[in-house]
Amino acid sequence: MSPSGQDAEEAAELMATMRADHVNMKTWYNHPDHANDLSGLKDKYGPAFPTFWQDLIKWDGWKEVRREYLLFTENGFNSKQQQPRKKRSRWANTGDDGPPPERTRRSRWARDNTNNPPITLPTP
Repeated sequence: MSPSGQDAEEAAELMATMRADHVNMKTWYNHPDHANDLSGLKDKYGPAFPTFWQDLIKWDGWKEVRREYLLFTENGFNSKQQQPRKKRSRWANTGDDGPPPERTRRSRWARDNTNNPPITLPTP
């Protein structure tokens, strides 16, 4: 039985993913800073990541190691957990119960409060 077009497409997509992620995953897996975090995976699938991306096809640890790698990349590459910045809502209460602050910016068409006489143009 020959593989269907969809199966061939899935296999090609898996190969492309393996090829694209191989170097980054290998660097992450073999990095000494991650030895404690990956000790269970390294005991199960070996101490070193496969050297070539073609070796990933036969390697049993691909799915589980990739899952851990994706979780690691979602949390960031640095050891410090960066908190996402919260956006300040324009409609949120500022917290103080006083009157809202006065606007410092004025409309460019607003007239000054000074007593400048209006400019009169000479009549022709």
